[in-house]
Amino acid sequence: MIGMFVNTLALRTHVDGQQDFLSLLAQVRNTCLEAYEHQDAPFEKVVDAVKPQRSMATTPLFQVMLVLQNTDAIIHASNVQPYVLETGISKFDLSLEVTEAPHGLSCIMEYSTTLFKPETIARLCRHF
Repeated sequence: MIGMFVNTLALRTHVDGQQDFLSLLAQVRNTCLEAYEHQDAPFEKVVDAVKPQRSMATTPLFQVMLVLQNTDAIIHASNVQPYVLETGISKFDLSLEVTEAPHGLSCIMEYSTTLFKPETIARLCRHF
């Protein structure tokens, strides 16, 4: 099998500078739980329904992506081997890929070099 096997959920969160962290966390949790109820809707159908203003320079609904790779059990139970294709080009303005590993979590940050300096991304990574 070759392909991109993802289940993209577009989430929107309004961050209020006056809101405390626990309130923001509860808000994000509720947003995620509501999105999970509709996760079977194909992303392309969501884009068609929303009809966002399109630009060839960005993705239609988001520019920042968080990816959770939790496929180890599936991969180990089959003969499937992941192959990562390095393109040298960021698909989004900023993305964080988190992979479950036996020793904990492994993270990869990908970013647009026209928008972010390496020092900025390094500082962001230190917060994790």
